[in-house]
Amino acid sequence: MKKRKKLFTCLLSLILIFTMMPLTAIPANAAVNLTALYIIDSQGGTSEAVDVNQETIVDRDGGWRWEKASSTLTLEGFDGEYIEANGDLNIVVKGSNTITLPANPAENEAYGIKGTSGKLNITGAGESPSLTVTQTAFTSDNPYVSGIDGRNGLVVSDCKITINFDGTNGLHGSGIESSNGDFNLSGSASLDIQINNGRDYTSGSSRGLETSSSGNIKIKILGTGEHMSGVGCLKANGTGNIDIMVPGGEAVDGPLVIGETAGDFNFEGALCVGYNESSYLRWTYGFNIAKNKKIIKVDASGNEVSGKYGFIHKTFAQYDEGIYLQDESGSKVEKGRIVTVSNNPLTFADSDELNIPDLEIGRDYYGRYFHGLVSGGKAPYRFSAEGLPEGLSIEQLDVRYSYDRYARIKGTPTEAHPGGTITLTVTDANNSTDSIEITLGKVEKPPKYISVDGEKFIDSEDKSGATGKWNYEATSKTLTLNGYSGGPILSDEELNLIVKGSNTVTLPANPTDTSVYGIKTDNGKLNITGVGTSPSLSVVQTDFSKSNLTVNGIIGIGDLTITNCAVKIQFNGTESFVSDGIGSYEGATFTKGNTSLDINIKNAKGNTSGIRRGIHAESTGRVNIEIQGTGTELEGMGGLYAKGTGTINIKVPDGRAINGPLVIEKAVGTLTFEGSIYVGYFETSYFDKEYSFNIADNKRIIQLDSSNNEVAGKYGFVHKTYSNTDEGVCLQDESGNQVKKGKIETHTDNPLIFADSDELNLKNLKVQEFYNGRMFHGLVSGGKAPYTFSADGLPEGLILEQESRIGSEKYAKIKGRPTAEQPAGTITLTVTDANNKTASIQVHHDAISVPKGVTGITLDKTELKLAQNGTATLTAKVSPDDATIKTVLWSSSNTDVARVDGNGKINPIAPGKAVITATTKQGNFSESCTVYIKEDKPNATINYQYETLEGLEINEEYQISGDGVNDTFKVTDISYPIKDTWLGKTLTLTKTNAEPESNSDEQVLNIPARPTAPTGIGTVDASAYCDAYDGKITGVAVGMQYCVRGTQNWFPVEGSEVTGLGRGEYEIRVARTESSFRGHPTFVKIGYKPLTLAGDTVYKIPEGIVDTKIEKIDISKAVKGGRTPYVFSKKSGPDWLQVDWQGKITGTRPSTETAATTAVIKVTDKDNTVQTFTVTVGAVTKPKGVEVSGTITSYGSKTDTITVQLIEAGLTEPAYEAIVTGNSAAYSFETVPTGEYTLKVMKKGHAPWTEEIAVDGSAVTKDVTIYLIGDVNRDGKIDANDMQRIYAHISGENVFSDLAQGDVNGDGKVDANDMQRIYAHISGENLLH
Repeated sequence: MKKRKKLFTCLLSLILIFTMMPLTAIPANAAVNLTALYIIDSQGGTSEAVDVNQETIVDRDGGWRWEKASSTLTLEGFDGEYIEANGDLNIVVKGSNTITLPANPAENEAYGIKGTSGKLNITGAGESPSLTVTQTAFTSDNPYVSGIDGRNGLVVSDCKITINFDGTNGLHGSGIESSNGDFNLSGSASLDIQINNGRDYTSGSSRGLETSSSGNIKIKILGTGEHMSGVGCLKANGTGNIDIMVPGGEAVDGPLVIGETAGDFNFEGALCVGYNESSYLRWTYGFNIAKNKKIIKVDASGNEVSGKYGFIHKTFAQYDEGIYLQDESGSKVEKGRIVTVSNNPLTFADSDELNIPDLEIGRDYYGRYFHGLVSGGKAPYRFSAEGLPEGLSIEQLDVRYSYDRYARIKGTPTEAHPGGTITLTVTDANNSTDSIEITLGKVEKPPKYISVDGEKFIDSEDKSGATGKWNYEATSKTLTLNGYSGGPILSDEELNLIVKGSNTVTLPANPTDTSVYGIKTDNGKLNITGVGTSPSLSVVQTDFSKSNLTVNGIIGIGDLTITNCAVKIQFNGTESFVSDGIGSYEGATFTKGNTSLDINIKNAKGNTSGIRRGIHAESTGRVNIEIQGTGTELEGMGGLYAKGTGTINIKVPDGRAINGPLVIEKAVGTLTFEGSIYVGYFETSYFDKEYSFNIADNKRIIQLDSSNNEVAGKYGFVHKTYSNTDEGVCLQDESGNQVKKGKIETHTDNPLIFADSDELNLKNLKVQEFYNGRMFHGLVSGGKAPYTFSADGLPEGLILEQESRIGSEKYAKIKGRPTAEQPAGTITLTVTDANNKTASIQVHHDAISVPKGVTGITLDKTELKLAQNGTATLTAKVSPDDATIKTVLWSSSNTDVARVDGNGKINPIAPGKAVITATTKQGNFSESCTVYIKEDKPNATINYQYETLEGLEINEEYQISGDGVNDTFKVTDISYPIKDTWLGKTLTLTKTNAEPESNSDEQVLNIPARPTAPTGIGTVDASAYCDAYDGKITGVAVGMQYCVRGTQNWFPVEGSEVTGLGRGEYEIRVARTESSFRGHPTFVKIGYKPLTLAGDTVYKIPEGIVDTKIEKIDISKAVKGGRTPYVFSKKSGPDWLQVDWQGKITGTRPSTETAATTAVIKVTDKDNTVQTFTVTVGAVTKPKGVEVSGTITSYGSKTDTITVQLIEAGLTEPAYEAIVTGNSAAYSFETVPTGEYTLKVMKKGHAPWTEEIAVDGSAVTKDVTIYLIGDVNRDGKIDANDMQRIYAHISGENVFSDLAQGDVNGDGKVDANDMQRIYAHISGENLLH
C-alpha cells in the first residue's frame, strides 16, 4: 500500500503542477453547452429534469427560474436538496437560499451543486444575496460530501456562500471543488465554510481558491482524519480578510500568493506550498508574498511570538515532508497571521535545512531553495555568499517577466575544504541587508567502490579480474563480463554492464546478511547491454538454506535498462524467502532490443515479485516469469507497459500475474498468464486513465482451462469485492469469477466484445437516493477504438456518464438519482466502435419505490437549557410506527449557538438561543425544541489592592444585585472597579445575554466592608527649621499605613509611632490585606515647636576705639521653634548699632567716647510670636598707641587709588584703612595700639601685597613696592623677559619661592598657560589690565 500511495502522490503532484499554471500557460476551458439540468427543489423531494430547450421556466414554489437565452438559473428563496448541470451554467442568487443535503445519501456521497462538465458562475443580485449548502446531521458512515462542485471552473461574484457540514459517523470531501478549473471569488463575494467531524482527505476548497473580492473568507475544518486542509492553494489579491483554521492539518496545501492589497490572513494549521521544491516554490505564480506583508507567529492565546519565519523544504517524518512555514528552530508555524505593515523591515530567517553536509569532490550538490526565507524590504532581492568552497556558487533567478524566482547553493566541489561557516546575505532594492550563517561540512573525495566476486576496488581505477573474465574501465564506469562465473556484483555508483558470452552470478546459499543481491547499484542507473553472439547473464541460487532471507536478483536505484541480452533469474531453497527478481527502487525497468527475460522463483514465502514496480517491455525477445510459493502478495510484475513484439509469459498460480497498470499496444506479442490480473484497488487508481489502463483493440482476451484449452466466453475488467482482503479491478468472466489462466493475443479481425457482469446490476434503488454505478469500459475489447456508449431503459433520473480523453480519463458508468417509482426492469447498454459496430449487454435494476409515508413527528422535549459544556439528546418519534422511511434530519436555526448531530445530540457552541428542528426525510414533517445555551457562570475574584473584580470577560455584560444593589455593567478592560455601594454586602453576579433565558447561573460574592478610621491617634510637632523632620504620629499600630495627605504615597507603620516627620497634614488608615480592603483614613496635623531662645540670650560687644568697626555678631542660630522665617530688629540701644532682619549685628563706633550700655534685640516668627535678646555694649575710648607709616611704590596709572589696610590679628575686618594715589604715595596710621597686625596693599592691575608686622612702643615705618600682574621678574615692565622667567621656573632652573609671583592667569599653577597669557598681553590680543 505504501508503494501505491507514493505513486498516487507523484501522479497527483504532476497533475497539480500543470493545472495550477497561470492562464497564459495553458488554454482556458472551452465553453460547454448546457445539455441537462436537474433540480430537487424541496428537502426529500424528487429530482426534476429541467427542459433546457424551453425559453423560460418559472417555478415559484420551488424558488427558481430558468432562462435559456443566458443559460441562467435564478434562485430566490430556494430551499431544496440538489442542483446538477451538464454544461456551462449561470446561477443568479437573490435573497436567502438553502440547499440541504440528505442525511443518509445514496451511494454514500452527496453534492449540493454539481457541474458534471462546464463552468459554474454564481452571481449575487439585489440586497444581501446568500446561498447556503448544509447538512449538520449526516447519519451514514463517513459519506463523501461536496458543497459546490464546478467541474471545469467556479466563479462566485457579489454573493455570500455558506457551507456547513457535520456527521455522526464522520465525513470526508470538500466544501468547494473544481477538479478541472479554477475557483474564483470576485466583487463583494464572501465565503464561510465549516466542516466538523472530518475524516481523511477533507478540505474546505480542495483545489484552492483565487480571490479578488472585498468580502471576507472563513474556513474551519475540524476532525480527526489525515490529510485535512483548508484550501489546496490560495491566491489572495482582494481586500477582504481571510481566516483559515484547520487545527492539526494544513491551512494551505499548495500554491500561496498574497498580493499587496490583500487583507489580513489569519491561519491555524500548517502552511505547505508544495511537497518538492520544483512544484510551486520556484515560480512566482506558485509562491509569492508581497513585501509589505509581515509573517507573525502567535501562541495558543493569540499573543505574538517574537522571531523570524520563512518557507523551506524539510522532512519531518517518513510521510511528512514539504515546503512549510517554519520558525528558526525548524518547527512548523501552525498558528499565525500574515498582515500588512507600512514599514516592513528586510528579514532573512535562519534554517538548519541550509546547512551543507559533507561533500564529495566531483559530485553535484544542490542545496535547498532559500528565497522563501526572505520577507519584507523592497524587491527584487540579490543574494551573496562568503565562505563557499571552490566549485559552489549561488544560483539565483528573479526575472520580473518570467515565472521563475529562486535562490540556492549548487555546484560541483573541485577542491578539498575543511568545512566551516558560510555567510548568506540578502540585499534588497533599497540596499538594506540581512544575513544568516550556515555550516559547511568537509569537502573531500572519499573513494567509491565496486565489488566483483568479493574483490573490492575503487571505481576510479581500471581493474581486471584474476581470471580475465571481467575487467572494469573507470572512465566510462563500465564493467565488462566475458564468461564470468562468480559471486555478487555491487557498485556504489551507477554502472554500465557489458555482457559478452555466457555469464553467471551465483548468490551464497547461507549469506551472512539477511539481504543478498546478485547485481546492485546504490546510486544512479544500471545499464546492462549485451554484445556479440548470444550474450547472457544469469543470477542463480537454487539451494538457499537461511531462514528470513531477502533475495534480490538485479536491482538498480535509478532506471534499470537491459538491452540485447538474455537475462535469467533462478532462485530456490530449502528455506522459504522473500524475493525480487529484477527491478528499480526509484526508477523504471526497461527491456530493449532483443532482450529476453527468464525469471523463475520457487519456494517464495510472500511479498515476492518477479519484476518490482513493473516493466516497460519494448524488446523483441520473450519475457518468462514464474513465481511459486506460499503466503500473500506474490506477483509476476507490478505493472506492464508492453510495446515490444516479444511474447510475455507470466505464471503465478497462487498470486497475481500482474498487479498494477496494464497497457498493451498493438504490436505486442501474445501475453500468456496464470494468476489473476489486477489493474488497481480502486476504480480511480489506474483503471479510469488511458495512460495506465489500455488494451489495444486488436487484442483478444482468452481464458484457458488447466489443459490450456480455450474456454469460450467473454471477458473483461470490472471492480469487484471478493472478500475483506481481496477486492479491486480485475479480469473476470461473465459469471464474475477471476480469470486466473489465459492469454491476450493479436487477432487481425477482432470482433467488438462487450462482456456482461452482475457488478453492473443496479441494486437498492430508492427515489431521490443517489446511485453511482461501476465503471464498465473495461468490459469492452476488440472492434476499433474509440468506443462510445449508450443506454436504453434507464430509469428516470439516471444517466450514462462517460469520459474518453486521449492520454487522460477514460471510463463509462451509470449514475444519478431516480425520480419516480418504477418496477424492476432491464437496461440495455450498447457500445459502438469507430466502425459503427455495436455490442450490447443487459443489466437489471431493482424496483424503485417510495416507502410507506410518514404522517408526523414529535419530540420528547420542547425547551432545554444547557451549559456550554453540557449536552443533551432529543428523542424523535416518527408516526406511524410502521413507516418505511423513519429517517429524521436534524437541523439548528443558529449553528453559532448550538449544533445537532444525526442522532439528535445537541452540542453547545456559544451562549444564546437556537431552535433545534427534527424533520422527517419522507414527508417533510417537523417538530422543534427551543434550546437556550447559558452563559458560563462567572468566576470573578476580588482584587483588594486595586479594589476591582477580576476574571471577567472583556466586552461582556454582567448584572450584580442584592441588598439594595441592582447594577448592570459592561466590561471593557481586564477588570471592573468595585463600587462603594457594594461594600459590606453579599451579592450575586450574573453574566447576561441578549436572550435572558441564556443568562448564566449566579455567582455569590461576599464583598467585605471597608475598615473604619483609626482612633486615638496623636502627634508631636516638628522643629521650625526647613530640614528638621522630628515630628511624630503616635497611637498607631502595625497593620496601619500613613501618607502625606493628598499624595497617596502610603508607607507601612512598623511600630507604635511614626517618627522623622515634618510639619504637615497626614492620613492614617488600616492597610489592605489579602482578604480585606484598605480602611477609611484618619487625618492628623503636625505643627512647629514654640519659638524659644537656646542657650545664653545675653551677647557682648567689647569696648573699642573710636571710629572702629565692631566684629559682626550672628544671633539667629540661638533661635529655635516657631515658624520660619524669623525677622530680627533692634528694640533699643545705641544709634550706631545696626541689626538686619536676618539677625546679624554690625556697626562703627562713634568718634566720641561713650560709656558702656545695653541694647535689646527683638525676634518675630511667622506666627508673630516675639522673643528678645539683651546685648551689652562696651565703652568707646580714644586710641592709645604709635604711628605706622611708609611709602607705597607702584606702576601703571598714577590716578588709580591705592588701598592700605591694617588688620588686627585674629580679625578679618581692618582696624585702620587709608586711600592714597600716585606711583610713590605716602600713608600713615596714628595711635595704633600695641599688637600683631597684617599690612595689606591693593591697587588695580597689581598683584596684592600682604605682610605681618608687630607694633610695640615705637613708631613703625614700612615701605612697600607692588608690581603689575605679569611683571614676573619685577622690573616694572611686562615683556618677553617675564616669559623667560616663567620658563626658568617651569624648567626648574630658577623656581619661585612664592608661586603667586608667576601665576599670571590666577589658576593656582605656574605653567605654559601663564607664558601664553603674557604673550597675549604683549601682542595686544588680550591685555592683562
